[in-house]
Amino acid sequence: MKNFIEEYGTVVHEQDQNLVSICCKGYIPYENLVDIAEYGYSMIVFYKADACLINMQEMKIYPFAFEEYLRNTWYAKIRAAGINRIAFIVPENIFGKISMEHVHSSEDVKKIERQYFTDEQSGRAWLSHIPEAASQAVLSH
Repeated sequence: MKNFIEEYGTVVHEQDQNLVSICCKGYIPYENLVDIAEYGYSMIVFYKADACLINMQEMKIYPFAFEEYLRNTWYAKIRAAGINRIAFIVPENIFGKISMEHVHSSEDVKKIERQYFTDEQSGRAWLSHIPEAASQAVLSH
């Protein structure tokens, strides 16, 4: 399966850890966000991935409809597909953080082991079970 690489976001399978890495940048219209999420889901199913790295660091805000889509549909789908660990890279923008916190209050997200980081390196370390490297950037949630 090909990687999804666009100016506003990427979805990449990383074979070394069998994880799907999803990155979103800037303000992205609802339809494009759903495309990224659905491509990520397809990649999770195709590769039988059990972990995700979701980098929202440069995300400005989630459109409200996308928040609802994530809360009501996407997280349940990826959990059913086998995702049991997610490293989230937290948005720098306050509105992005608020959007993320709202989405992550859903029951389906709470059922997935997750940690929040300020940088990708720490998130990858946590997913690789390297606690000394990951412990430095874990955010409280």
